[in-house]
Amino acid sequence: MKVAIFSTIEPFVKGGAKKQFENLQNYLINHFNIPTELFFIPFSTNIEKLDEQVESIRKLNIKADILITSRPMSYAIKHNHKIVWFMHHISFFYEFSNTKLNPYLNYPNFEIIKSKFIEQDTYLLNESKKIFSVSNFVASKLEKFNNIKAETIYPFLNDIDKYYNSEYSDFFFLPSLITYTKRQHLIIEALLYTKNPVKLILAGQIDQKYFKKYINPLIKNKKIKNNLKIIDKFLTDEKYDLYSKCLAVIFTPINEAFGYVVLESFFSSKPVITTIDSGGPTELVENKINGFIIENNPKKIAEIMDELYENRKLARELGKNALDLAQTKFGTQKIKESIKKLIT
Repeated sequence: MKVAIFSTIEPFVKGGAKKQFENLQNYLINHFNIPTELFFIPFSTNIEKLDEQVESIRKLNIKADILITSRPMSYAIKHNHKIVWFMHHISFFYEFSNTKLNPYLNYPNFEIIKSKFIEQDTYLLNESKKIFSVSNFVASKLEKFNNIKAETIYPFLNDIDKYYNSEYSDFFFLPSLITYTKRQHLIIEALLYTKNPVKLILAGQIDQKYFKKYINPLIKNKKIKNNLKIIDKFLTDEKYDLYSKCLAVIFTPINEAFGYVVLESFFSSKPVITTIDSGGPTELVENKINGFIIENNPKKIAEIMDELYENRKLARELGKNALDLAQTKFGTQKIKESIKKLIT
């Protein structure tokens, strides 16, 4: 048996899709001895280029016994044994269509284009032999918008043995693309309301438009400036080290499909603070068990930051529970069981 993995990708943006499929390829080759090729194709969500790109993908011919796809619109490819491990929709046609997060909100005939696109999206998804989702949150959107039921298979890490815990220091950490949908501005603003000298380290590729509009005004504040560190380029070993030393991780995206940050935090024995509207992360974070699920409010975030700063014992207890969950649900045996579902 030969497996091909095919995904679209946004050039020069480091995201979860690439990690999802690189990890899958590694396991198929090294744990199942299955020859596996990985293919990425650049894809733009420019509304004026979507039809052309979908047509191009339809013409591709990848020869393999099984073809696994995920991101929009990778599942447009034709194959007699196509499996979709669905990550997310093109959100401006779906949950963000009537919000400021839709860049085409005032685009001519947008509602007509949207309706046609969703119809096409549903058709292409239904061409597949099986459809899985990366979280229950994503599965619920597939059922709501496309009337498709999908079983959840969570993504996994390929380097769980590299994560470790060395201490619970005085800083909170978040390694993630720095952009509006990740909402780092909420965490930065929370520093204004903390009672203790807590620090925050953010690490990740920076969306300059977001940074200029939302982050720059905040970092002019002296308290924030003195307690915030932003790293736009860092090595993988640095990430492991920062995870190991941080007090906790704060991850407050909006409608996140899954969130590798949560898994990485848990394998580092660190609790995660997330928000009620964060989507996928709320499936792994259990409030006051291995982290906190709170309102998307900087003052609420600050309260939890202070609580953990003042009570390191609590941070350790939550961190232990986080590691227990990670090892139980995302250990090597569970990963193998998930992969078997994908390919059988």
